[in-house]
Amino acid sequence: MWVPAAALTGRARFVDHPPFAQAKAAPHAKSPEGEADLLNTATADAARGLLISVRRRLGGVLAPDRADWLHDWPPEPTRAVRPSRLPVLRHLTASPELLCLEWRQTYGVAEMGQAFLDNYGWAELIGRRGPIASMNMLCGFLLLGPKTLYRRHRHAAEELYVPLSGTAEWFREDGGWHAVPPGGVLHHPPWLPHATRTGAEPLLALYVWRGAGLDAKSELL
Repeated sequence: MWVPAAALTGRARFVDHPPFAQAKAAPHAKSPEGEADLLNTATADAARGLLISVRRRLGGVLAPDRADWLHDWPPEPTRAVRPSRLPVLRHLTASPELLCLEWRQTYGVAEMGQAFLDNYGWAELIGRRGPIASMNMLCGFLLLGPKTLYRRHRHAAEELYVPLSGTAEWFREDGGWHAVPPGGVLHHPPWLPHATRTGAEPLLALYVWRGAGLDAKSELL
């Protein structure tokens, strides 16, 4: 059972039961692309726990006509990652299952400004960089701090978002702005402009990409 929640401190929180620490240790294995061995058993345990929880979450919220998003679901963590930290993680309650990932940013100061970068980050679980290798899809987490605008952008990949904690406003070029609470599902077809803005609370959301342009940077508008 996956329980997204907002802590009383205003930080985003991701909780899963049973604890991932109870997962069995993964064998040290190499990915099909010949990636290096997993860094340690704790990383493998956390990645496997996240993989199971994300799969359950998506299975519980996707409509039957979108069940094909789970057809290429990979089975095991196979790649080494080095956990990294960003300023935005101050809005995330410390939890091994998320902090074991490598947190990244797509943009620079010249593109988005320092205030945005201090309140923005993403971490890949499945894909070209995350601990679970896939050449067919990307899946991970987006974290935005309070009162942050992720301005209009678009990309070639088809995208799903599932907010896990925090009610943000989401924009689609064909529908305007709408507040979406945790548990909602947002779909962005390829190249459809979209944006996100948070209010008083941070946003933690699950994302999934598929189709073309999995390696391509989003185009800011």
